[in-house]
Amino acid sequence: MYASLDLQQLVFQYSNGDIYANGQFVLNVNKTSELVWSREFNLNYPGGGYHHRTHRISSVKVKKIDPRPIRYTSNYASSDYAIIIYLDEGTLFTYADMVYINGGPLISNFADTSGQITPRFLGSFDFTSGDHSLIFDIATQRVIDFYSGLNYYYYSHVEEANIAFIQ
Repeated sequence: MYASLDLQQLVFQYSNGDIYANGQFVLNVNKTSELVWSREFNLNYPGGGYHHRTHRISSVKVKKIDPRPIRYTSNYASSDYAIIIYLDEGTLFTYADMVYINGGPLISNFADTSGQITPRFLGSFDFTSGDHSLIFDIATQRVIDFYSGLNYYYYSHVEEANIAFIQ
């Protein structure tokens, strides 16, 4: 799928759907992937209470993989050598936001940035405004970020991310 000019960066797909990057198994595009990404935010308030926000991607269905290596930087994660895994319908997405201030009620919100309740499987509606992808770091062999409008931090512009293809 990709070979750098100096052959130091290689991404292969075998006929059975297995994807390997630099000799390490990434996933099989024909099966539900075991790849998981999650991010949690926790803040404890003085005098009691907390704010907890969770994002989670699991049961990954792969739409396509861009095998060209990227340099990825964000406030949350970075990599000098990663690939983009585009998600397909049927991928499980969870968002939860819970706030409790001492003496008050627990306020829970499970509606994602599109207003839909989670956990849920991504459907065709989710792709009308663009792709949703996972950033897979080749060096660490793990998913480091969820690049999507469903990611609260990018949707609300609290954080930014940059993708640069490596030549």
